[in-house]
Amino acid sequence: MVAPRGGVWLRPTAAREASLLGRGLGARDVLLGTGVLRALAGGRGSAEWGWLVVASDLVDGAGGAIEWRRLTPAERRWVGAVFALAACEAAVALALAGTDAEDAWDTVTGLLE
Repeated sequence: MVAPRGGVWLRPTAAREASLLGRGLGARDVLLGTGVLRALAGGRGSAEWGWLVVASDLVDGAGGAIEWRRLTPAERRWVGAVFALAACEAAVALALAGTDAEDAWDTVTGLLE
């Protein structure tokens, strides 16, 4: 968050924008992580904060997926990694909520019917 640098997956012309974006994402992640830790320490609301973390990464991934055809192969791998991270975060949010994955899936599919 303090000194982000564009990685090899970013186009050189986007390095400045990536640095600004990196600072913003870093600040967001610090705030979300602090919220989760405070909720855990207080004994309530940690699952809700966990779902906010999941939602933020899903939105980030969706933003990348929208531009999929214009992305380099390395950038596409990063977008895939963001979605994989969101899936791992969802498992943590489920655990914090005391829900197993099968019950959660039943709930989601019930909402879609």
